[in-house]
Amino acid sequence: MIRFSCMYCGRKIRANGRSGGKRAHCPGCGHALLIPRCPGAAEESATEGVSPVSQDAGEAWEGMSNKQIARLLLRRRPVTPENRSRAAAKAVASPLLPRYDELTLFVLSAALLMLLAINPESKAELAGAVRHVNNGETLALLGIAAVGMIFSLFGVFLKGSKPDLVKWPMLIFAVLVTAGTGIYAGYVTVRTTRSWLMIFPAWNIINGVVLLLMLRSGLMDTDCIIDGAARFWQVVVALICVGVLVVGCEYLCKLHWAITYSVCVGYTMGLHHSITNVFGAAAIEDT
Repeated sequence: MIRFSCMYCGRKIRANGRSGGKRAHCPGCGHALLIPRCPGAAEESATEGVSPVSQDAGEAWEGMSNKQIARLLLRRRPVTPENRSRAAAKAVASPLLPRYDELTLFVLSAALLMLLAINPESKAELAGAVRHVNNGETLALLGIAAVGMIFSLFGVFLKGSKPDLVKWPMLIFAVLVTAGTGIYAGYVTVRTTRSWLMIFPAWNIINGVVLLLMLRSGLMDTDCIIDGAARFWQVVVALICVGVLVVGCEYLCKLHWAITYSVCVGYTMGLHHSITNVFGAAAIEDT
């Protein structure tokens, strides 16, 4: 087992010993990393001279006929000026794009279910909002987000990388709940705040709108979903922490449910990895 830390965010990471020398994405910040080799590891194999591109292509095309490979190549998106512009815009916006790993998505789903279970007002308001939606595209997005929440609840327990067909609903769920509750929580707070403290709910609203615009414009895609198995104790600790937050905000601070969830989102996106790292490093799957 190889254990090392991300040079960008300091996240503790563990990887299979056979992954040494390969590239992977940090489960914390999403940056590409080179996994260090184990001391005394075997020398490079006879395929060292083969470029990574040709190796990946060979693995992807293994067992396929020439006709199947030709169809696959023809279906690939051509490099058009529009695609180049979008790639350039995505590169510029990359530092601002959120990264959701499987533990983050699990906690976001669990916090929402906790709120729905203990706060009748949250269920009534969400159900009322859905009933008043007349736009077919919006209803479809809400349905996809519901599927994404289910994937997020169980994905943390499944090892290996997930296909885009699974990652897209997870991404839509994460964006809709974080942006939606952030905007709503900001609106609720603005109605009761009349001082310089309005800057905080206003910032929540701006962040939510920007997040939705980035998803709508195509700047956000499945690259924002990071594959990485969480350890059992990391799941347990994160679940306990978010449970304490939900109960404290609901029963001690008497906060509106949207504000409670906004607090949970802030904890999930910024703090829970530091806490769960105490119980062990995050894992990078051997691919």
